[in-house]
Amino acid sequence: MAEDIPSLLLDTMADLKALNKFFDDKTFIAGERLSIADLAFVSSVKYLYENELKGDNKARYPSFNRYFNTIINQKEFNNVDNLKLFRESAPVAAPAAAPAAQTNVDVLEALEKAQSKPKDPFAVLPATTFDFDDFKRRFSNNPADDYLPYFWEKFDPQNCSIWLCEYKFNSELGLVFMSSNLVRGCLQRLDKARKQSLGSMVVFGEDHSNIIAGLWIWRGQDLMFNLTEDWQVDYESYEWKKLDPKSDETKSLVELFLKQEDSAVYKGKKLSDAKIFK
Repeated sequence: MAEDIPSLLLDTMADLKALNKFFDDKTFIAGERLSIADLAFVSSVKYLYENELKGDNKARYPSFNRYFNTIINQKEFNNVDNLKLFRESAPVAAPAAAPAAQTNVDVLEALEKAQSKPKDPFAVLPATTFDFDDFKRRFSNNPADDYLPYFWEKFDPQNCSIWLCEYKFNSELGLVFMSSNLVRGCLQRLDKARKQSLGSMVVFGEDHSNIIAGLWIWRGQDLMFNLTEDWQVDYESYEWKKLDPKSDETKSLVELFLKQEDSAVYKGKKLSDAKIFK
């Protein structure tokens, strides 16, 4: 909650340890969506962060690093006059933050109302013969030597696509459980995409030497995150590569990520934790 950190905002980066702890299980300052509070705060600490913190010092604050990089990679951050924004929203940093919090809500509601979104973002795409629910049942109730051939038999390459993703800031990841929490939050925010997608997100490696990677199948030939802003919270923190469904490499990756075996290895690192989005 925004009211949990006014003193931290007042001290800006004086207590990075406390800020890092605050962002262990949070993507944004308030709630699960970007707000003016995030833009104003990161604008205020950007110079200090980029010019005063070096190398090992940054590595000590993985959660804050992830938060900072998430915000500066948002299109809203790069498309605003940050100084003007900070002046207008400065009350967010004050103990009496209620008016600013209300302002943030009003702004977000106005933005939401300005968007004309279909109830199902996938509805604008051509229909597919691939039945995601059918395959998910097969996947959940059968071994790999059954569901993998079934997948390739039923997959519709004309109207669905397969994607590989890798977290952009793997070098900043710390403990494995923190990386797992990062993945869990990402999947929770994509909940409404379940009906027309399937994903496998995996943490490979060990504490202080781990990476996040995933494989996704969804309806459509482009990034599904472009269909609605509701799904755009985390995707820019990942590199996305569209895979050729006819290639042997893709078939190997589909097998590796869907099976999620304890012995699985990706880029020299062994599987530590894995989650299926279905």
